[in-house]
Formats: sequence, C-alpha cells, structure tokens
Amino acid sequence: MKELFKDHLNRKLTYVRTLLEQERLDSLIIDSGFPMDYFHDDQSAFFRPNPHFSHYCPDTQPGHLLQINNDGNPLLVYFQPDDFWHEVRPLQTTFWDEFFDIKVVGKADELWGQINISQGNHVCLTPAPERAVEMGLDLVSEDFLSALNWGRISKTDYEVMCLRKANELAALGHKAAAEAFFAGKSEREVFYAFMTGTQVLEKDFPYNPIIAFDEKSAILHYQNTRTEGSGQTFLIDAGASYNGYASDITRTYFRDSVLDEFKQIHRGVDESQQRLCQKICAGHSYPSLQEEAHFDIAKILCDVGVVKGIGPEEVLELELTNVFFPHGVGHALGLQVHDVGGKQKNEHGQPVPANSKYPYLRTLRDIQERDVLTVEPGLYFIPMLLKPVESASKMSQFLNRSLIDALKPFGGVRIEDDVFAGPSGPENLTRPYLP
Repeated sequence: MKELFKDHLNRKLTYVRTLLEQERLDSLIIDSGFPMDYFHDDQSAFFRPNPHFSHYCPDTQPGHLLQINNDGNPLLVYFQPDDFWHEVRPLQTTFWDEFFDIKVVGKADELWGQINISQGNHVCLTPAPERAVEMGLDLVSEDFLSALNWGRISKTDYEVMCLRKANELAALGHKAAAEAFFAGKSEREVFYAFMTGTQVLEKDFPYNPIIAFDEKSAILHYQNTRTEGSGQTFLIDAGASYNGYASDITRTYFRDSVLDEFKQIHRGVDESQQRLCQKICAGHSYPSLQEEAHFDIAKILCDVGVVKGIGPEEVLELELTNVFFPHGVGHALGLQVHDVGGKQKNEHGQPVPANSKYPYLRTLRDIQERDVLTVEPGLYFIPMLLKPVESASKMSQFLNRSLIDALKPFGGVRIEDDVFAGPSGPENLTRPYLP
C-alpha cells in the first residue's frame, strides 16, 4: 500500500506541478471542505471531502488544507478540532503521512494562517470560496479546473487497488442482500443485510443504495424501502468506498416462479453486459458502446417477443429501445461515483459535442488507457414511458401488449460491473468478487 501510494502521489504531483509551471503559479491550495448545515439548522448533511483533495490525501475528515508547491512535500494543515461534542480522530501514523509536511491545528479560524502565501502567485480550489477570497487568494480558473479533472481520468496502480478493494467490500454486502431476499425478507430488511454485509455505516456509502423489489425496480433511482412483503424480483444497485474510491455495482435476482420471458431477458442482458465489458479498451469510443447496447436490447426485445413483426434494425430505427433502456450504458468511476472528465475532449476542457440521440450519456469521449468505467445495460417496463408508445399507432402495432402487461409487475433488469481499461486489456474489477 505504502509504495503504491508513494508512486501515485509522485505521479499526481508531477502532473499538477507542470500545470503550475505553465500558469506561472507558485502553489495550489485545496480545501477538503466542511459539513454543510441544513437550512436554519445546526445539524449537517453527511460530509464528503472535496474529491480533488482526496486525489492527493486519503484522509476523509473535514477542515484540512493542502498546499502543493513547485517542489518538496505538500503541506497538509490537519484540522484536529478542540471539541467535546463529537469524537475527534487524532492524526495517526499511516501509509501516507510521511509524504506530507503536517501542521496540526485545533481551531478553525487558525487554519488559513498556516499556509504560506506571503510571496508569489497562488490559487485555491475550495467548496466555500469566501475565506479564500478574504485571504486575497485567486480561485482556480475553469481552464485550470478542467486540467485537474483531466488528470483524474487515468488511474494509478494505487487507485485501481482502491477501486478493486471497494468492489470486494461491496460484493460482501450484495451477497448478504441476495441471501436475505431469497429468505423472504422485506426491502428494508434486505437494506439492513447489505449494511451488515459491508460493515459500513450509511453515511459512508458512496451513494444511497437502491433496493427494489418487483415493479419498483423499474424506477431507476428508487430510494424507498418497503417494510412489509417480499418480491418475485430484486434489483440492487449499491457500492462501497475504500480510501475515498467508490464501487458501483448492480445485480438483478429473481425467483423460479417468474415468467420464462423474464428469465430470458435477464440472460440476454447479462450476456450483453459481459460482452460490452470486453470493449473497455483504450481507443474504443464509449458512445459506440451505447449503440451496441441498444442493438443488444433491440435483439432481446425481438427474441423474447416483446416486439413483434420487425427485426432489431427496425426497432432501432423507430427508437423503441429508448422506451425500454432510457439511460446511459455507464460512466467514469473514481473518487466520485459519476467521476469527472467524461465530456472533455482534452485537458483544456474543450467539450465533446453532445450526443443528441443519447443526451443522458455521461461519457462522450474515447476510452483512455487506465480509465475505469462502469458498464450497465438494462431493460425495464416503465409505465410512464410505455404509455405514449402504446397509444401511438405507428409503434403500438409492433408491441406485444399482453406480454408487456405480464412483465410490468417484475419491473426490469440491470447488471453493472466496474471495468479497468488496463495496458493489457480490460480488467473486470467486480466479477472476481461477484460472478
């Protein structure tokens, strides 16, 4: 771990120092951030550090400042508040601390006085710019921020290790949740099983887990958990974090009593997903993966008999797959679940032209070596999207309404893995832990 982090930090410092030199700047100051209070309240939302801070320092506590100069160790102003209301974790010897010059500060109003900005040109990247402006600091420009985002696309061996560990941890929760589902537990109980399996508190999840039975699995970001009853189908979209890096995994389970057509859909989506994972290679167009996924979904619709009288090509021409697969095939993954840089053409922030056919696609560029991306095709029976199509004579004639009505109670299928575009080809970070 220590050597991997050392190499990671050196590579990232070399990159950011090149940017500083190009902009004739003496340092970059990054604020980890503070918890945000609810409106007119003294309670705060769960804290997540500024991901650009986490890119260099794994500590997840609030209030720290990081100053990266043109040489030497970065300065870490470590906030260890004098506080009897909350548990304060003291700075401990760990795998990363020796690579920073650390100043421990106990009072929030003394933090900014520890950084060295008396001479030279400095810029600041902070979630709350007011204090930086008071100190006379310039905020990073949009161009500089675009370059920092670009630098997060290519993952170091340390980052891939963290992402792999996050997958391993989440897989424990997925297995526990699946076991609870097949034991007849409710959505709420399955959610608790996932938490128990990961041994992670809710505040530390990278995103709110989706635990959806039956028709609720057709709600893409379903956030409730019913306390009564079990289901015939179960979609779980849930991840975990390791040193700030997120996993994002989806599986769909079903009981033997579901329709054979639903089993066939599940098999088709799984085969498509695993085939698409093999396309996560440097130089491959990520939007082309979206096209391939839609063709696969069109073929499944025809093979199962949901669409009748036309073939996959005609299904695509009518854009019928958008009704059954209304989201992107995946996204970049890293310190954020929907990581940065997906719509940039280069480090200068030049945008990749929007995809008018698939406006919801979060990654529009070609895949780069050492990218980490999710692959998550799905097929759903969403009443809101089906209703206008069923009433449109041009399309409705090709829909098997009786079969669609029979499949609606089962919701839908989504399967998602996290894939590393490695130097030797794609590496699935999820399947070794969750087949």
